[in-house]
Amino acid sequence: LKRRGILLTSQITCPMPPDENVKLMDVIFTSFPHYVDRLRTWGVRRVEYSALAFEPDVLSRIGMAGGACGVRDLAISFVGGVGADLHWRRGTALLEEVARSFPNDFRWWGYGTERLTADSPLHVCYRGEAWGREMYGILARSRIVVNRHGEVAQGNANCMRMFEATGLGACLLTESAPNLESLFPSGAVATYDSPGAACTQIAALLADEPRRARIAEAGHAHTLARHTYARKMEFVSRVLREELECRVKA
Repeated sequence: LKRRGILLTSQITCPMPPDENVKLMDVIFTSFPHYVDRLRTWGVRRVEYSALAFEPDVLSRIGMAGGACGVRDLAISFVGGVGADLHWRRGTALLEEVARSFPNDFRWWGYGTERLTADSPLHVCYRGEAWGREMYGILARSRIVVNRHGEVAQGNANCMRMFEATGLGACLLTESAPNLESLFPSGAVATYDSPGAACTQIAALLADEPRRARIAEAGHAHTLARHTYARKMEFVSRVLREELECRVKA
């Protein structure tokens, strides 16, 4: 494809594949800030940072047309993978602390139970796997959605769960990160710096429903205004058009 002059472009937000594969790309989009310079150092001609996003069509598909909130009968939820031996050592420890502190309020769906120790408190809170509309429905029923990043993010805010949770009107509780303020303004998400701090935040949010609702509403409005795929594709389209026009002129 490269010999035929095809523009090779890709997106990466996962552990880095072998660099000989990456070097073949002409343009790479990544939502990892720390990947930008690394990819350029490897010789990728154009690397662009582009955060992930939320698709508003999900709202109507799960019965939240117009953003109307349904019954939020799940106090605290998490949907995703666990496993300290994979990419989520700190994240699994966080979720175990939440499960230990809120056994009656915390529920999680996902995968990786076989990677948990036999005495992990996450077993009691587990409710099976959830994908697609079922996953979105869980987030839409949640008052607080706990977020964690894998070690591959190297301390940066990145994952889709941030935009999915806020897009569906839940209060997002996520790690403090150096790039978080570039994604969400103050008051649009709740943050933590340690498992203990996360549990303190959860307790405070559960005890103060007006504050929780204000954070959720601010996050929801910001995501629908700034973090939709339609907006992201405007940027991606501009970059790719520039690259294709350069090839035509050459």
